[in-house]
Amino acid sequence: MGNAASSATPEVEYPSEDGMGESFLQHLMIELLRPLIERHLREQSRVAFTGANQFVYYKEGDPSVSIAPDLYVIPELSPDACPAIIKTWQTPQPIAFAIEVVGLHRHKDYEQSPSKYDVLGVEELIVFDPEATDRTRKRIRWQVYHRDQDGRLARVTATDSDRVFSEFLGCYLRDVGEQGQRRLRLGTGLRGRELSPTDAELVERERAMRERERAQREELEAELARLRAERDARR
Repeated sequence: MGNAASSATPEVEYPSEDGMGESFLQHLMIELLRPLIERHLREQSRVAFTGANQFVYYKEGDPSVSIAPDLYVIPELSPDACPAIIKTWQTPQPIAFAIEVVGLHRHKDYEQSPSKYDVLGVEELIVFDPEATDRTRKRIRWQVYHRDQDGRLARVTATDSDRVFSEFLGCYLRDVGEQGQRRLRLGTGLRGRELSPTDAELVERERAMRERERAQREELEAELARLRAERDARR
């Protein structure tokens, strides 16, 4: 009679990292953009988890079938969730939105990622290439993919503009800054002209507002003191 433990199905291991890494600029862009999108969705009262640089497994029992989005959104998953990895068969909804910033392996984001996101069920995929310029014929700054009439993920926009509209977010994604200071930001209003502020910018705005209010109070107090002095002098 055989050993029952030896006949048991071994537990499948789903790695949380692969060691491939990413470019530093790519890391900085996503590090700034993720909380902006998280706050933008919260302000719209949309319950969703905004994650970045985590393995997403979408075939139960087969850890070789995976993708690691630079940034992604899963509707109906708590924004406070802190998963090390994503198993799509355990999430309330599939990934609805994803962004890929083209890094060291250009062919991955240009050729492989769209087909993987198609299988994954993503509604909108945006691919941004920071190395694309008006002179790079084989590179495109922005590519946007949506579901077509047949339900397949198809490219609907390819542009070298500094901004592109996201239907899922309901606002623009903008490429701002130059060289090492380039970042991806959210743009709202007409043509996305108004940049959604970062947390640091909000803190600075509040500090500046408090400073203005303090200066106004001091000016008012000084004026009142002057008026009292004039009144006392007349008396």
